[in-house]
Amino acid sequence: MLSWRVLLLATGKARYADLIERALYNIVASMSSPDGRAFRYAKTLHRRSPGDAAEPQEQSKRADSSQRASWFDVACYPSSIARRLGPIDTYPAPSDADGLQLHQFANANFAAEIGSSAVAGTEPSTVAITVQTQYSKPGDVKVTDSPAEPWTLSVRVSDWAEGATVSVSGHVQPVEPGYAKITQVFKPGTVTLVQLPLIPRVLSADSRIDAIRGYVAVQQGPRVYFLESFNLPADRHVDGCVMDPGTAPVLDGRRLLLQCRLSHGERAACP
Repeated sequence: MLSWRVLLLATGKARYADLIERALYNIVASMSSPDGRAFRYAKTLHRRSPGDAAEPQEQSKRADSSQRASWFDVACYPSSIARRLGPIDTYPAPSDADGLQLHQFANANFAAEIGSSAVAGTEPSTVAITVQTQYSKPGDVKVTDSPAEPWTLSVRVSDWAEGATVSVSGHVQPVEPGYAKITQVFKPGTVTLVQLPLIPRVLSADSRIDAIRGYVAVQQGPRVYFLESFNLPADRHVDGCVMDPGTAPVLDGRRLLLQCRLSHGERAACP
């Protein structure tokens, strides 16, 4: 809510759309069980033991919050997720007098009236786009524009998309993180293709956050991954797995590998 209502709409900075994306993909989408009957109170980025499944007919304590439960002694989450999902269709593509901004990517059709406040006494123009994407798989976003007067299409390029490119009708150009802004008369069927490389990278929290000081996570595209003790063999523990944050993760098929040093000195690839 802060990133959307206060920061992004007020400043237009892409970093706040990035924060919304991270929350939607890694918190909101995973908090509820597939059937919607259980939820997490909180989601940690490290877990040393699997924990016991909650009894579906009993109220759970927040201390057991790493497991989904049907109800907690303080249950803020059901109402919070309802508030998030209710207006979710407003997040991807708001507009202003100059054009339309594509903040979030999903298969959808968007239309907006623009220009009414740009020139006094003129009628607004209707612009429309169709977005096609498999985001976050290959990282390509295809935008098909409808005819209109000259207007500006602004497409967010996340700070994780190093080497991103945007092409309009086959003309390719590199773009930096922020917004790729294209201003022109879009002919019927004009295709804008945004290519966002999904290069994995290591993330670390601010050292002033005591609970996760010294921990790292891996981000690939909008998704954040982390290593937990109960994912490891029985004789290994996440506290004995040390890695150099400067070592780049390696993508091996569908697995992300990190080069780690175990507590007894052995080096191993941690999936």
